[in-house]
Amino acid sequence: MEKTKRFLAIFTIVFLAGSYISSLVAALMHSEFAHGLFVASMFCSMAVPLVLYGYLLIYKYFVNKDNE
Repeated sequence: MEKTKRFLAIFTIVFLAGSYISSLVAALMHSEFAHGLFVASMFCSMAVPLVLYGYLLIYKYFVNKDNE
């Protein structure tokens, strides 16, 4: 469980950093796709941590259920 948590934490940090950088680039671009890229990046910066948190809750529930 500890290795899984560590991997997911590192993955989330890297993904969010990339998401914020892409948001900055999308905000500074002057193309027709810039707004869509910016909205998608902001959505991912909120959705990915929530999905990973949900995964950890479900994982913890099933691991504890198997140990009992």
